[in-house]
Amino acid sequence: MFETLGVILGLVSILFAFEKPRRSFLAIFKGRSDVHPIAADEHPSLASDGSANASGEKKPSIAVLAFDNMSGDPAQGYFCDGISEDIITDLSKINGLAVIGRQSSFTYKGKANDVRRVGQELGVRYVLEGSVRKAGSRVRVSTQLIDSETGTHLWAKRYDREWDDAFLMGDEIAEDIVTSLDIKVGRGEDARIWRKATKSSKARDVFYEGQDAYYRSTQQDNRRARELFLEAIRLEPESAQAHASAAVTHVLDMIHGWSADPERSLEEAKRFANRAVELDDDNAAGHYARGFVLLFEGRHEEALAEGARALELRPMCSGPNASLAYLQLYSGQWDSALSNARKAVTLNPVFPGWYLYLMGAAEYFGGRHEQAFATLSQALARNPRLLVARMLRIAALDAVRRPDDAKAEAVSLLGDYPDFSLSRFSATQPLSDKSRRDQYLAALRRSGLPG
Repeated sequence: MFETLGVILGLVSILFAFEKPRRSFLAIFKGRSDVHPIAADEHPSLASDGSANASGEKKPSIAVLAFDNMSGDPAQGYFCDGISEDIITDLSKINGLAVIGRQSSFTYKGKANDVRRVGQELGVRYVLEGSVRKAGSRVRVSTQLIDSETGTHLWAKRYDREWDDAFLMGDEIAEDIVTSLDIKVGRGEDARIWRKATKSSKARDVFYEGQDAYYRSTQQDNRRARELFLEAIRLEPESAQAHASAAVTHVLDMIHGWSADPERSLEEAKRFANRAVELDDDNAAGHYARGFVLLFEGRHEEALAEGARALELRPMCSGPNASLAYLQLYSGQWDSALSNARKAVTLNPVFPGWYLYLMGAAEYFGGRHEQAFATLSQALARNPRLLVARMLRIAALDAVRRPDDAKAEAVSLLGDYPDFSLSRFSATQPLSDKSRRDQYLAALRRSGLPG
């Protein structure tokens, strides 16, 4: 997001310059999407799902629901979520299978679900549901794979393991799904699919708990997640995934304004991300983390390469698609950014609000101003606090020659952020196309936003 480390420091100053300095910029940027999916026909930007292969035949699609905790101990919920997410991660590496993202499939957690309805809402043919029971040194995972169109159970299986071997179950379940759906993995693809974040049960348990804290997305939980990831690294120094996850917590500290020393946070993020890739070049999270570090340093082409590598490793996962779209957006690749953002929505129907921002921004900078206004309006309908979408919609109103409306929205924005400054905001817009950035800022100035 930033051209230089100085720009990163500038962003932190923005975070504390607004009237409500405790308000997280990332929370504003990412937003909180509603818990219902948006259908493709609700907006033209979502019309292409990108899930068909070269012959036009749609790929098999699956949602892995959060496994039920049958252990009688609420604290074991993170372990159940960890197993479900392991399966999602492994399956999303397979080119022949479209896998719905965690945010969408976990929407149904703790509910009595009609599998046919789940399939319709998420747009998938197959649903995997299961339960976990941990008692003493034994773990039992029960699973069933269901055809959501007919409600037919394709198979049901129980996996019993000693606690020390529990981490193998995610591998086995993913392999059983691939076999059951008769999906052919590419040469070399199967060799990397069944790798796990950690190999020891203790490190695995700590890592799962860290992931649980990470997804709660508060400053305290991010700090706690990092402590747990560091403990996982202490227990298993060769874990690439634990290093990558630790890197991301430092990145979040910078963007949220939680870091007292952003330069050090950047260096720590770089150190952990580089080590993750050194340990396992097939670790998508390591490349993802390193890509954003490079973006923060203003090294757009290198960041794009890392984003492309992460997507190559997890082609059917929403996160790498959206992340690459973000990198492409700031590198002037408008059409590619729009395409990958659409693909991310297909893979995660209950998506974060910033996916729509990516689409609207790609449309705006690509010259499709009317379409951009519609997309950004939809983003703001889902989350009115999405600051970057508000900014871009003001510019879109200017572009479609509605200056009075642009000025009215600028007044509204200043009511929420009376200390807003375009000079500070511009530091967060490192577009490689400087003329487009200048045009964008000029439109915002015409609306009455102060420099």
